Amino acid sequence: MMVSYTRSNARSNESIDFGIDNFTTGSQVGGPLPWDAPNQVTSWGSTPLPSFWKFKNFDFAYSLLYHTGFPFATVNNFGRIVNPPGVFRLPHFLTLNPAIEKKFTFHGYRWAARVGIENITGSSNAPSVDNNVDSPTFGEVFGQGHRTLNGRIRLLGKQ
Repeated sequence: MMVSYTRSNARSNESIDFGIDNFTTGSQVGGPLPWDAPNQVTSWGSTPLPSFWKFKNFDFAYSLLYHTGFPFATVNNFGRIVNPPGVFRLPHFLTLNPAIEKKFTFHGYRWAARVGIENITGSSNAPSVDNNVDSPTFGEVFGQGHRTLNGRIRLLGKQ
């Protein structure tokens, strides 16, 4: 099992990326950059299931990711900056991906078959948000995540 924690800080005195495809107007402001997520926990691991369980010779594997929400700037109906980045953030994100794996031999080769559930928490890692303070849906996030069941078969090599 492995667990890691990262505390980071990504700030600039020019946190708004003005460009031809970005209709935001106003003075340049300092603050966190769009990828600033100060707290992140990552964990993954694998362990054999106890032999007294129904599933003998199976392994349990998982991965976990948690991070704080990313910052975003808010604008009004005219595209003018109301709040600089860092005042509002996207929701925190937590995903847990458990899986069960069975290793077996077939035609002289070692194989591993795995079935798992991705994002069992159903948490969304929203890529965008309605950042218009004059909008009735201000703060609503888009791009919701969902649970998925997946499987895979790996070739581990000759026996």
